Amino acid sequence: MARPFTQPRPGPPREERLTDLFEAAAALHGERPALEGEGLRLTYRDLDAASSRLARLLAERGAGPGVHVGILLPRSPAMIIAVLAVLKAGAAYVPLDPEYPPGRVEAILGDAGARLLVSDLGLSSRIGLGPWDLVLPDREGPALDALPCQPVPQRAGPGDPCYAIFTSGSTGRPKGVSVSHRAACNLVRAEGWIFGVEPEDRVYQGFSLAFDASVEEIWLAFHAGACLVVADAMTARSGPLLPAWLGAKGITVLSTVPTVLGTFQEDIPGLGLLIVGGEACPPDLAARWAPGRRLVNTYGPTEATVIATWTDLEPGRPVTIGRAIPNLRTLVLDAELRPAAPGAEGELCLAGAGLALGYLGRPDLTAERFPTLRDGTRIYRTGDKVREGEDGDLLFLGRLDDQVKLRGFRIELGEIEAALRLQDGVLEAAAAVRPWGGGEILVGYVALRPGAPSPAALRQALGALLPPYMVPSRILALEALPLLPSGKLDRKALPPPPAAEGGAADAAEAPATETEAALASAWAGAFHRPVGPGDDFFTDLGGHSLLAAVMVSGLRPRPGFGTLSVPDVYAFPTVRA
Repeated sequence: MARPFTQPRPGPPREERLTDLFEAAAALHGERPALEGEGLRLTYRDLDAASSRLARLLAERGAGPGVHVGILLPRSPAMIIAVLAVLKAGAAYVPLDPEYPPGRVEAILGDAGARLLVSDLGLSSRIGLGPWDLVLPDREGPALDALPCQPVPQRAGPGDPCYAIFTSGSTGRPKGVSVSHRAACNLVRAEGWIFGVEPEDRVYQGFSLAFDASVEEIWLAFHAGACLVVADAMTARSGPLLPAWLGAKGITVLSTVPTVLGTFQEDIPGLGLLIVGGEACPPDLAARWAPGRRLVNTYGPTEATVIATWTDLEPGRPVTIGRAIPNLRTLVLDAELRPAAPGAEGELCLAGAGLALGYLGRPDLTAERFPTLRDGTRIYRTGDKVREGEDGDLLFLGRLDDQVKLRGFRIELGEIEAALRLQDGVLEAAAAVRPWGGGEILVGYVALRPGAPSPAALRQALGALLPPYMVPSRILALEALPLLPSGKLDRKALPPPPAAEGGAADAAEAPATETEAALASAWAGAFHRPVGPGDDFFTDLGGHSLLAAVMVSGLRPRPGFGTLSVPDVYAFPTVRA
């Protein structure tokens, strides 16, 4: 079981790089397991050698300080090797989720000015040619194996960028957050003290590389000399079926979002440290999962390097976001960026070693979100509303703008609305998160010209522009969007989706077999609407991986469905298929 506070509290930020931390771990734990996945197991010595060879190849192709290198690879050990290789070459990595539409991948690479893209043949063939040089490690073969495995002479400094993660943008285009080695190393050392991960631990790696929580997973393991266990894409989104896999793999450290944790129907006996973040943690979840292990609630935006605050959760105690991690400060400020009165609500602003360098190519937005106070303190304005409790812990009270969190993903509603307005026939558009079936879904609202595409066609069009988690599950056509007297959109007046709504044109078609009937009933229960045999779980009905996992777990106990899996839903996404 992971134990807290096995390391001394970090002192002031050090002038170091992530590669320094990894090389220290590799020197100390060379023969210990470092990385597992896809039937592969690498020791720290093996991982050090493999990443150094790829780093040399990248350096020969132009990777170095200030250079951005895209990584478009499936969840696998190869993905982690690529991360380390880019860092060892002195460059900064730009993670790209394989589920992103090709246009979004190209836009991110363009905005980052990426000179190299590390990928494989299958994924790279989906995107167009660009100014980046394509590196395919699985095709390099003997040339890569022949390179020396000694470390590449490090040219990057602590203040140079180590990664840039693109988050949803309110203007309709994602924005790249650039993080320095100095900030990332402060996170790693702070979390080493807070979480107390040890060499014997096995850390689950399930977040997309394009989500900054992956930084936490990777470096919780590597800083401690522990083993990082990488899940493939289907395992990572298997929801209620995931605990059995985690137990079989002997996972002792798990970082996840409360929405995913809420789908787990069984305990994970060997789990000693459970970290939640990315969205508010319900008290009942804390009461269920805290006994018998350490449960830590974390909070933090990408702009402050993964987490900014933390607290231990215990049954019966109020759920808060806690206090600042070492070398970071929390400030509760009013609209004029002055300290709010004690106990009063205000905007949470952050200062200290964890702040990002800013937004790539966006000096205007960087100046707006990272202003300097009168006393010279550089801060990040989170846009989150908080107040400080009597014990000094911070209570999260919601957003000051239109940004939302859904299933742990940070979403700017403005980006969805901008994508909707691009579609022919759309006069006006809005988006909102609405309660649905015991959870929440993303809903789009449109005012249309006569002859405009159907809501189903609009969803399909958005799928070519936005990542899956940003495509609304439902799109409702309204005669006009509700407005405030000022003429601005009245989001609170946007109607909830109807309690029941037909699916595709064949929704009235009767199931042809008992199996179809059972599946249609289960899907109708999941979506709270009639489901036809030809309705696509994702494109027609607005389903997502967690909903698929919940539906599958409900069917598996029934005769004939014992081997049903989430990959089956992706491979055969209609009842009839």
